[in-house]
Amino acid sequence: MARYYRGEEGKVEFETAAGALAAVGTTGWSLEVTKETLECTKLLDQSREYIGGLVSGSGSIECTFDSTDTNQIALLTEAATESVAADDPGGANAASFKLYMSAANSHVAFAGIVTGVSFGATVGELQTASVSFITSGAITVTLAAD
Repeated sequence: MARYYRGEEGKVEFETAAGALAAVGTTGWSLEVTKETLECTKLLDQSREYIGGLVSGSGSIECTFDSTDTNQIALLTEAATESVAADDPGGANAASFKLYMSAANSHVAFAGIVTGVSFGATVGELQTASVSFITSGAITVTLAAD
């Protein structure tokens, strides 16, 4: 029987160089992974040929702002934090991410750099925050039988 995932089964874990990987209260996340293509067509070829190049990713994490969630606060302040520690996983401003598709083991893991944070407040709605990021280094996809 097929196993489908519901959005509410997902979660985000986040770790800066200074802390432990921990769940962050979020309402959603997205990640786009792309691979560049390099043309390798030669003179006299009748069709274009390509090979795969470098892989990169970018995405966002959406949250309902919770001032008591210390993990969320760490994520939201990461864009304004300059980190140059030797154990920083991806260089300056990098952090470890795990974006879960299910409550169990299916996830995407990578080091990334938080590139921006936006906050919003609307009358009659909960305050929100959105975090944008890019990946830095390898992206690991784990699809497990949940």
